[in-house]
Amino acid sequence: MTDDPPPFSPQHPRYFPGWARDIYRRDGWRVVEPGSPFGSTMGFHGKDWHPDSFLALVEEKNEVELPLLVARHPGEGAFTRLVERLHGDGYRVGVVSPLGPLAAHLARVGWYRERRSDRGEIWRKLD
Repeated sequence: MTDDPPPFSPQHPRYFPGWARDIYRRDGWRVVEPGSPFGSTMGFHGKDWHPDSFLALVEEKNEVELPLLVARHPGEGAFTRLVERLHGDGYRVGVVSPLGPLAAHLARVGWYRERRSDRGEIWRKLD
């Protein structure tokens, strides 16, 4: 028997959102959480995204990755608004290993997959 908290608890040592944030920080990315002052200036609003969500960016390269997004109200346009805002601000956006409905949606609206070994596959929008 272990004294670890439940696996989906933020206190668990392998809690995925915390672990993923740590990897991005280690690799020199700026981690941005929804509703944070900086996130809000980028259109990454807390009213649209679950607190476990985050994006990561390298400003010098105008590169943004969306490794974990959980919409509070799926299908109501939060993803589209966020991506349009980021593109409008000059960022190159990549969605990291999207699951299920998001992957199907990206394929339908003209995104393509790039293979990457360090963080899985990255989907990018055709311009």
